[in-house]
Amino acid sequence: MKRFTLNGNTYIAKEFDFNMVAELSELGIELDQMGKNPIPVVRAYIATYFNGDKTKAGEEIQAHLVAGNKLDELMETINYELENSDFFQAMQRQAEEAETQSVEETEEPKKPVKKAAKKTSED
Repeated sequence: MKRFTLNGNTYIAKEFDFNMVAELSELGIELDQMGKNPIPVVRAYIATYFNGDKTKAGEEIQAHLVAGNKLDELMETINYELENSDFFQAMQRQAEEAETQSVEETEEPKKPVKKAAKKTSED
């Protein structure tokens, strides 16, 4: 397991398994937010180390940044855990399959084009 340092304390990274994803969801976070707005995701992830206390997590992150530190190590750790999570990868595959199926269902099947009958001199 990877480790990261926040505000002078070293933590063992938590795996993104079903329970972690559920806990983050209870904290109001869906993992698809990571790319769009990582700040709430990072705060919620840290809150899991403080019994879900988002305020405490925010204070720890703020103290870390005010002391001149960066969140690079923490972000790398979160990304590593996401990329190496069997559960998260399975969820992504299922979402991609569902999206592909949805697109296929909404596409109209192509109808064969009928050729117009030639007019004859008798018409």
